Amino acid sequence: MSNARTRSEAAILGIDWGSTAIRATICIRKTKELHPIWNHGAVPGHDIRYQTGAFNSTLYVDDRGGIVYTGEVYNQSCTPIPSKWFLCEDRETGNPLLDGLLAKFTGMEKRIRRALEAIVRTVFQEVTTFCTDRALHIDEIGLSHPAHWTAQELSNYENLIAAVMMESNTFTKAHGRIKLHVESLASAHFLFSSPRHMKQILTKVDEPCHLVFLDFGGHTMNGCIFSAVRRSGDELNYFQVGEPFTAHGGTQLWEKRVDDFATNYAEKSLKSTLLPSQRADLLEMFHLKIKRLQTGLFASMVLHAEDPDNHGSISVHLRATDARQCFLDGLETPLRLARKKIDAAVALGSNVKIVLSGGSGKNVLVQANLQQVCAQLKIDEPFLFYEAVGEKDSFNISKGAALAAVDNIMAKEFIDRGAAFGFQTGRPLKGANGSFISWDNTAFLALDSDGPHYFRKRYSGTTRLKIVCDPQLQASAKWDHVPATCCYDILELAPPTKGHWEFCLQLHDFGDGKLGLTIRKNKLSWKGKAVLNKMTYGPFPLEYDTSSRCCLINLDRVKTESTDFENGIFLTEDGKLVPCDPEAVNDQIQDLQKENNDRLQESGGINTSMPQKVKGQQEKQGQQQEQQESRAAGKRPRSTSVSQTRGRGKPHKKSGRDDDRGQEPAYKKRLMKR
Repeated sequence: MSNARTRSEAAILGIDWGSTAIRATICIRKTKELHPIWNHGAVPGHDIRYQTGAFNSTLYVDDRGGIVYTGEVYNQSCTPIPSKWFLCEDRETGNPLLDGLLAKFTGMEKRIRRALEAIVRTVFQEVTTFCTDRALHIDEIGLSHPAHWTAQELSNYENLIAAVMMESNTFTKAHGRIKLHVESLASAHFLFSSPRHMKQILTKVDEPCHLVFLDFGGHTMNGCIFSAVRRSGDELNYFQVGEPFTAHGGTQLWEKRVDDFATNYAEKSLKSTLLPSQRADLLEMFHLKIKRLQTGLFASMVLHAEDPDNHGSISVHLRATDARQCFLDGLETPLRLARKKIDAAVALGSNVKIVLSGGSGKNVLVQANLQQVCAQLKIDEPFLFYEAVGEKDSFNISKGAALAAVDNIMAKEFIDRGAAFGFQTGRPLKGANGSFISWDNTAFLALDSDGPHYFRKRYSGTTRLKIVCDPQLQASAKWDHVPATCCYDILELAPPTKGHWEFCLQLHDFGDGKLGLTIRKNKLSWKGKAVLNKMTYGPFPLEYDTSSRCCLINLDRVKTESTDFENGIFLTEDGKLVPCDPEAVNDQIQDLQKENNDRLQESGGINTSMPQKVKGQQEKQGQQQEQQESRAAGKRPRSTSVSQTRGRGKPHKKSGRDDDRGQEPAYKKRLMKR
């Protein structure tokens, strides 16, 4: 290794592979400075669908039926195909014409691979030039990806990047250091890195808020929900709630519907067949028109293209109803899912903010739809991320992918920063839809940077118990309890039997900075003067996830293809980690909705729909809960973990591209799935 290489400064490369373009950003590890990698080979006005400076990711079908990569040359005589679909296994786009075209390339994997490598090589050449000029080297790469990609697709993507990375000395120290981040999470991390922007959204200090991130891309909408609290100064406490969600649809599918309409219009009304160049002209005009829309109302649209045969032009007329239908065909599915997720967030708490980003999110018709939703739910209009960021806003995801890797800390530093663990208790209650577990608003402090904190409690045999964590509870001021509004679940313990119990959490040092969590449970005499039985569980290894910013139980040793911890982690009486019951999430949804209804009633906000008789039963149960037997046996709360990454969990082949699988259970003030 040369002396120049030794003296160079470490940096992280974030990559966002979009449907129309690739964006790359370098983050200096030491200073966290962000530098978008500008594509100097781009032709001015090369493609109005994405901002200048990005790298064209389109492949073309040549006249021999092969796949070619032309770089920044916009080939009007060939059929374009988004290269991103070739990273997918099933390649279902929701567009029958494009699906049929993609199906033709089955068995051409080597040729496709060469084309994909050519795209990556183009990006890496620019990265290498940038790093050479500034004495930098890449020691880690962060890749963003859609939420619906399977473990195999993620592995294919990582292998593609790793193969091309070997060709440049700039990436020598990054070998084996590739991290994967869901696109919406990466976008959220970039927003969280800006105190100025967060003050515009979180206007009040110490007031928890649910942030719904909606990234409307060219082919898919990706989203996620975070719970965030702005502390004094610029300090933020935030973590992911539930799982990322996705739905197929965007400007590119909208464009395809317009393309279909224009083709039919030309055949039926003009008695002609569109040439590839005419099709390109019509779609370019379509993109110009939708960029210039000023209102959320649908209007007629006239598209023009040159007619070389007659030395004139042709015109395609879309009535307002036609324009509206094309829009709905392209974006109705993601807009419907966005409404569903906003509704769910509002059900958990009245303080909800929407953060809108993505190329399709800039369209006024998309914005008008979401503004209407916000007005109906009486929440603020969406925060337009691209307006706040300004120039180069399309680089947000690549910036977030790089930033997420910077804050990669060990569990000890996570605790030293102010994280605190606690024991939260819950009891069975009756709701409108049956029994559920209602969890206390506070948890007993069990472990922080000062060490373990013991607590004792008498149980009747019906009480539920789980371990929770607040990532920054003790950062500014010391607390003697853990408020439930800002914590997430670690795991649930088997319900303690009737009696007097003492609980404790301790850290176990595995060495090399790695820590584990040990759970101690002692059965005491009724007066607590004698220890009748001692039980120790663990140590369970802890890991810090940069995407969720949470420290969680590492399940690598217990997770198999046949076990799914999507609904949380449960610690059995004999010390085994097993998945929680699927019905557990319904408990949490009902519990959070009850909390929200109670809060609104206290403030005189709204009259909830829960019958008075049921409320009376709940109050009575609250007084008798320690004497009752559990009527919700088997319903356990959803625990939390990092998002599914490469090699973890069985790919959900049945979920398709409009992945609403497992999203309903994800809405709670905790975290997500393993």
